[in-house]
Amino acid sequence: MCAWIRLKQGVKLTELELRKFCEGNISQFKIPKYVKFTDSFPINANNKVLKNKIKEMAIQEMKLK
Repeated sequence: MCAWIRLKQGVKLTELELRKFCEGNISQFKIPKYVKFTDSFPINANNKVLKNKIKEMAIQEMKLK
């Protein structure tokens, strides 16, 4: 599982901080294995996030599959 995160301006978060937060709040198997911080998400004309594009980008960048 891969989590894509867009932080608000001025907010700082590390991958380790995210994992520690998840450990106390969600099940172990739901904690993301990969984390990607981004400034923006690919969107279509209706301002919907293009999940297929995100999946393709994650596979290429993280050398999955």
